[in-house]
Order: sequence, then structure tokens, then C-alpha cells
Amino acid sequence: MRFANIGGRLAISTGGGYADVAAASGGQFGPAAMEGLENWSGLRAWADRQDAAALEPYLLEGSGEKGAADLRIPVPEPRQVFAIGLNYRDHVAESGLTEPSTPPVFTKFPTCLTGPRDSVVPPPGVGGLGGRTRRGHRPSR
Repeated sequence: MRFANIGGRLAISTGGGYADVAAASGGQFGPAAMEGLENWSGLRAWADRQDAAALEPYLLEGSGEKGAADLRIPVPEPRQVFAIGLNYRDHVAESGLTEPSTPPVFTKFPTCLTGPRDSVVPPPGVGGLGGRTRRGHRPSR
């Protein structure tokens, strides 16, 4: 099962697109992505019982599997964001620091996250982002 945030709505993959979870569940889950995450065990149990064909009537417009038109950040309102620093040798070398025995862990503001198609615009007066942007990775289970 794969979930997504399409246009601000919680959606589930059908293999051919993304179905609106609120509509497909008959309102058992709200439309916002965070609502589903807050009841993760219930959402997973519901999703495990779904058949792709039964979800077809609830497909979101423009949500083809290869290019959901309005794919957004999966967790739009995270409570915490942790980052790992100096986690590869090139970064340590370019920083001019000594390689740590364990990489430092630090927090970031939740606004540091963007969706897969969002633009990252530097603030006025900043010449470019250089190495200040990093691709995020989600942990696997």
C-alpha cells in the first residue's frame, strides 16, 4: 500500500492512480493527510481490506500513478524534523572538519520540508543554495 498527499487530500494508490481516502472510506478518515497519520493503525487496517477495483470510483482527477498532478509533501505538518550532519566523507572534507565518530543529529524547522515538485527559492540577498539543500529519504519498515 502506498499513500500520498494529492492536492492536500489523503490518497491511496490503486496501481492506476490515487483514490481519495475520505470518500472511499465513507468518511471513516478525514481528507487531510495528517488525520490519517494520526490513526495510522486504523488506516493501515482499512487499506489492507481494499481492492483496487473498488477504489476506482474514488480516483482523484489527474492522479495517474506516474505523475500525480498535485503531489505534495507526504507529511505536511510534522511535529519534529531531525537531520544528520557530516554523514558522508565529501561533506566532512568540504567543511574542513574532522570526521566524527558518529554524525551529529540536530533538529530543523518543519518548514524545511517541501514536496517533490516544489521550488526552493533562496531568500533575498542569498546568491544560491549550493550545498544547503538535501534530498530527504524516508526510512523503510
